[in-house]
Amino acid sequence: MLEVEIGDFIDYCNISDFIDKSKETLRIRLNEFNELLKTTSDTSIQDISYLHIREFVGNYKNPSIHTKKARVWSLRQFFHFLKLNGLVDKKIALSLPYPKLEKRVTEFLTIGEYNNLLNHFHDKAMDGRRKGRSFSIQQLNF
Repeated sequence: MLEVEIGDFIDYCNISDFIDKSKETLRIRLNEFNELLKTTSDTSIQDISYLHIREFVGNYKNPSIHTKKARVWSLRQFFHFLKLNGLVDKKIALSLPYPKLEKRVTEFLTIGEYNNLLNHFHDKAMDGRRKGRSFSIQQLNF
């Protein structure tokens, strides 16, 4: 359904100096979106609704949070292009929220784990020729 428009969009991305990785992501995500649209009875770009877009971003092939984010970005770029070329009346993907990525919690060593590391390197340092020097360097690294 969207093969020609996707091809034109990728050409536009080439002219606009998108980096290769971005163009590859856009191509992959938009072809996935096209696959989803082929399963519907809709036949034109004008028939694409916000519900199609939500279904694609959130549920199509059980995407990870990172895939969802890439899909939102791809659809926003694509619908911007379609609007610029007069193929759609409004950018329906613009209202899609980006999914929130959970922040990772930094894990710190416990006092016991820290002491075990120090003891390990202390024992190793005392076995070698440069005893004091090696142990001092290891302590500076922690």
